[in-house]
Amino acid sequence: MRRLEYLPGACLGGVRSLEMDEKKNLLEVRMLGGFQLIWQGREFQVGKKQTAKALRMLQILLHAGTSGVSREQLLENLFGYDAEGDIANNLSVTVHYLRRLLRESCLPQENYIHTKGGRYWFASSFPTEVDVLVFQKLIDQAKGRPKEQRLSLLKRACRLYKGHFLPALAGEEWVTVAGAYYQNLYSECMEDLCHLMMEQREYEELY
Repeated sequence: MRRLEYLPGACLGGVRSLEMDEKKNLLEVRMLGGFQLIWQGREFQVGKKQTAKALRMLQILLHAGTSGVSREQLLENLFGYDAEGDIANNLSVTVHYLRRLLRESCLPQENYIHTKGGRYWFASSFPTEVDVLVFQKLIDQAKGRPKEQRLSLLKRACRLYKGHFLPALAGEEWVTVAGAYYQNLYSECMEDLCHLMMEQREYEELY
């Protein structure tokens, strides 16, 4: 089986401590334990069904980060290996529909879906934080840091893990692969964190 492109892309909004005033123009995306879009502190929906092609495309692009996803991979993830009919046209229709849904949402009027050189990506003029990308970034930042810094970063990472990755799409191959990756990463993170907390005698919090 060909290896899928599932590793997360660059974190769109970076990893930083956000004050309330900074959240006024922040798009928060949650994929762990369910899918949520939060703009300026308020949850909103794009479309009515999480399994709709347009919303699935949005989830794929948000997960890919600034590196985006190839046209081939996008077609495969959306329509599968055995898709029939004019899937290239279907992809164009899905992009058009997703752009319309985003225009009709509470987000500022921008062109969020970009394509160039056979790649597709989501981009905005405001910061976007995707929980799985922040989760990955925090764990990467913790590597090689002094114990106290590593402890703080791993705690923040573990708090982000609210459950399985995009559970409503659990039957899709790319979600299954990514979900297994994040679950293993979380297990490793927790193991490291538990050792650090025991060394720091943080028994009550550990319990």
